[in-house]
Amino acid sequence: MVAGFYGHDIPGTLSVQLQERFDLPPNQWEYLSQAFFSVYSIPNIIFPVLIGYLIDAYLSDAAWVAILSTTMFSGHLMFVLGVQMQSIWFTLFSRIFAGIGQECISIAASRIIAKWFCGKEFQFALGFAHSSAMMGAITNDLLSPYLAENFGLTSSLNGFIMFSFAGYLLSFVLAKVDRDRAKQQSYEQVSVKAMEDANGLPVETSASTSKIGELDDQSSNNSKVKSCSHLRRFFSQVKSVPSLIWLLCVVMVLQKGPVIPFISFHQPFFQSRYFPDDPERAAQAMAIPDIIVTILVPVIGYIGDKLGHRMELVALGSLWTGINYYVLGTFTPKPLLLMLISLGIGFSLNSFTYSVFPVMANTANIGTIVGLLAISRNFGWVIVPPIAAQFVIWDPTYSWVLVFFSGMLSASLGMAYVVWALDRRWNGTPGILEIPEKDRARRAVTLN
Repeated sequence: MVAGFYGHDIPGTLSVQLQERFDLPPNQWEYLSQAFFSVYSIPNIIFPVLIGYLIDAYLSDAAWVAILSTTMFSGHLMFVLGVQMQSIWFTLFSRIFAGIGQECISIAASRIIAKWFCGKEFQFALGFAHSSAMMGAITNDLLSPYLAENFGLTSSLNGFIMFSFAGYLLSFVLAKVDRDRAKQQSYEQVSVKAMEDANGLPVETSASTSKIGELDDQSSNNSKVKSCSHLRRFFSQVKSVPSLIWLLCVVMVLQKGPVIPFISFHQPFFQSRYFPDDPERAAQAMAIPDIIVTILVPVIGYIGDKLGHRMELVALGSLWTGINYYVLGTFTPKPLLLMLISLGIGFSLNSFTYSVFPVMANTANIGTIVGLLAISRNFGWVIVPPIAAQFVIWDPTYSWVLVFFSGMLSASLGMAYVVWALDRRWNGTPGILEIPEKDRARRAVTLN
């Protein structure tokens, strides 16, 4: 996941250098730079829920980690080759593979975290995983422009592919750890069953309780696969998704839609406003928000675990980030450092939204639900970039596009309130999203 975040942001971090390499005028480059992120996301409007279903139903999480990390690394390697060949179409094609690999490997990772931490510090673990992955974005923010300015674009891309390859190797380490842990838990489960048969009494262990009936879910899944067609079971799984999940998808589209356009034009934006003739510092400015995200996301996840009030945190993220976008678009706030720190706080609160989706899942459907999360996020990343590009062409000062982003965050704030209100109406007061993790894991809830 660290390598995925590094590769995801590379077209935005090296925007000026890539424009020079492809030798395109500003208007054409604005659309192409947004297209790098759109094609990354277009397949993920469909694939995550399909892959999520397959992860739920077939093979082990470890096997899926290996398969999807291979897909992601192949996309990264193809991107570097495409830039070197100055082939726009091949470079765009490479982003499809990288996007599918990165988005879907996060589904497998969410399942692993759910198995290991559900009922404990679940959202803290999800936040820690996200903040760790953000180290890839920070490394990209600092290292890629430095290498490009001092040693050339080729050296920067070579550094990227070496970083990606290291992440690729580490994914197999994660796969082995998860496989070994699954074997150990299966052994303990068999031992518990043998003790029950011998004594005629139920026996509980931490291993048997932490799985939260996963083995029963798996046996149920296997029987369903045998009794009905795969396609029928897939649609049945999607149809059973709670209504609150679909409303959270709307929140995700509105909240995360502006992220990719801002990443894609942050270098020329900061260069035009704060760092004339210094593309390296302009590109590195985004390292500050990324560092804040890395620090705060686990903290916010811990707060969600201990206190609950998840939708209040989601709403606060929309409000905070929307104000930041409006201030950046309307004024030229100084000192920039304080503005970047404030932006990082908003991004941290927005990132908490990711961890709300698995809260309403179980071991049988978490892959499908996290897949819907990825689809909604990528749907926003497909439709918003071309709109943002048109705003930038109309207004090269970036004022109107940032005000537009602020409006989207205002709409997500309203939708967050709707989710909060319906949760209380359908699940009692307090709602399932308002209670701490330890209480949520024990509470029987029917989500409409």
